Amino acid sequence: MTTANLGKNHPEELWEGYSPDPDPTGPFIDVPALQRRLTALTKQYGGLRVHTASFRCPWPCTQRQYEQVRKAAGDKWIRVMEKKGWQLRSKVHLSHPRQAYGRAGGDWFNFALLDQREFSMVAAFSTEPKPKRIELNLEVIKT
Repeated sequence: MTTANLGKNHPEELWEGYSPDPDPTGPFIDVPALQRRLTALTKQYGGLRVHTASFRCPWPCTQRQYEQVRKAAGDKWIRVMEKKGWQLRSKVHLSHPRQAYGRAGGDWFNFALLDQREFSMVAAFSTEPKPKRIELNLEVIKT
């Protein structure tokens, strides 16, 4: 049986194939059982993938300004995803506003942008794999 250690902060009890391990390093998961479960989910939901994007909005702002910024950001995100070959398959869900942060001097120093709020958008997308043509040299094919 193949197992993988997932640590102590995962809800392993909810996973098919879970069995507590007497080893104090943490519980283990039955990898083949997990693969069967993921294969079944892939068959059920197809090639759906969850993607996330974020946008900033000036704050405070009117409801109309917020809706304009939100619509423009959402439309742009969906347009970019469609150019990459992804099709939107769900509603776009928005998070609550959170403080926006900027960077100065690299990744190690962040500062709050007091006049902006940041929102996250989450949606499910799917893509159809495009067939690729592969030409083989006849000399390498054994007949």
